[in-house]
Amino acid sequence: MRVAAQQKQTQTLRGGGLGFNINSSGWNRFDLHPKLQDKGQQAWQQRLSLIKRLAPIRRSFGGINMKKLLVALLGVLAVSGAFASTTGGPEGDPAPWANTLFVRGVFNGWDTSNPMSWDGSTYTAKVFIDVGDWEFKIANKTWDGPDFGNIGDPNVVLGTPLGIGTASFGNLLLSITEANEYLFTLSDIASDLSAGTLTVTKNGVVPIPAAGLLLLSALGGLGFLRRRS
Repeated sequence: MRVAAQQKQTQTLRGGGLGFNINSSGWNRFDLHPKLQDKGQQAWQQRLSLIKRLAPIRRSFGGINMKKLLVALLGVLAVSGAFASTTGGPEGDPAPWANTLFVRGVFNGWDTSNPMSWDGSTYTAKVFIDVGDWEFKIANKTWDGPDFGNIGDPNVVLGTPLGIGTASFGNLLLSITEANEYLFTLSDIASDLSAGTLTVTKNGVVPIPAAGLLLLSALGGLGFLRRRS
């Protein structure tokens, strides 16, 4: 490998703040190795492109400190569990049952039109439900297991986890006040497959803990994000 000869020059400097630059004699260029020139040019172009994309956003927010805004948004996502892992391992765990689970209830005629998907740790399904009080269960196609129902409390409250099991054949009850698509999540399945935790939320809504709500309230005014003059 060829190494370029080092160039040294000694200058005597007096005390004080001194500005200096390193350049060619004609002040028009400074030669780097071609590979370093390419990398530097690419990095500069990437930074310039990013600045151009962010400029309209910065102007539209009227001088908001974008770094503080990004930190605040990341904080909201962190406390809301948006970064939590959804798999039981690097590739997730295999599904507990070989057959498919379905959300089956009065709202879909107790049929199998709403299958649940396994993501490695939980079962989920999206179901459009009209306003009303609806009985339902989580079961397979032939009702011969698994067949999840209530284990004492049949009432499913939106956004509140509820323990369900296969030891009882009682239906679950869900009250809907707004026709919408709802997300059914079955998690924390017991090792003997006899119980689990069911959570129903309006699709697209992620439950946010109290700390997240306080942070969102603080963001409401955006006062702390304004640049100080």
